[in-house]
Amino acid sequence: MRVGGTVMPVKRSAVGNLLRALEITGYLAVWPALYLWAAASLFTDLTGRTRPDALASIFLMSLAVSVYLVDRVKLGDRFLDPADADTHPARHAWLWKHRVMTRALAGGCAVVAMVTGFLLHPVLAGAPVVGQIAVFAYSGLPAGTRSHFARLKDIPFIKNLAGSLGVTTIAVLAARHIGTPETAIADLAPVGVVVLLVFADCMLCDVGDAPGDGPHGTRTIPVLFGTRAGRLMASVLAVAAGGLMWWLEPGMGSRWAVAIGLSQVVLAVLPGTLIRNGTDLRLPMIAGVLLLVH
Repeated sequence: MRVGGTVMPVKRSAVGNLLRALEITGYLAVWPALYLWAAASLFTDLTGRTRPDALASIFLMSLAVSVYLVDRVKLGDRFLDPADADTHPARHAWLWKHRVMTRALAGGCAVVAMVTGFLLHPVLAGAPVVGQIAVFAYSGLPAGTRSHFARLKDIPFIKNLAGSLGVTTIAVLAARHIGTPETAIADLAPVGVVVLLVFADCMLCDVGDAPGDGPHGTRTIPVLFGTRAGRLMASVLAVAAGGLMWWLEPGMGSRWAVAIGLSQVVLAVLPGTLIRNGTDLRLPMIAGVLLLVH
């Protein structure tokens, strides 16, 4: 602000500071971490299991932070994707400025995930390594890089399916602590419901990313068919997932179904810039409310 020829700093209000803090928290992948915890909670609610305990929750959230942050800042500057800057310029600018700290945080969270995963089940100790390999296959090379292998994020439907299978697999394994072949067979239907809902959420997030994805060759559903079609298809799939929840588990499943249906109406009309955070926060908010009222 300019006063009498002098530029005065503009003070943020308390609300402005809070919103900024929430924004930076989102940059550091806290919302996707809570989403992963909520996906595991949804699975346990549909199968009559106990919600993830403290150890499982730490494992899930530390793993998610490590994987998402590496996807956002990569392991080195040469892997940074120009599409990220076009899609989320404010987030990209903040993470670029703090990329050393962010990579250190990702590494620390990976160590935490490895230790807590081992305590849950030895197989889960390898989840951070598998997660980083999956991230590289998904988006490790910058857009337009010449390679014999296409990035998963650039292939229609496969992008959403890869994200959905990744989130669901780790959420279910942590919630079940691996389990037995018999329980795996019994859990197929609930797993399918979680896959469907996460697939729909991934597609909805693509609506907000469409302006940056299209010019860089990432052919998502909103890029190919328009953002309106993307919103509609994601909403139909999410409501279908809700219906299956009700059918599978008339108790908690019906509560999840109602909450998914009502919240989908809101998400379907959100501005593109708010869709990703809204989608990331939807499941944790529902899981938290149902935990309180259960």
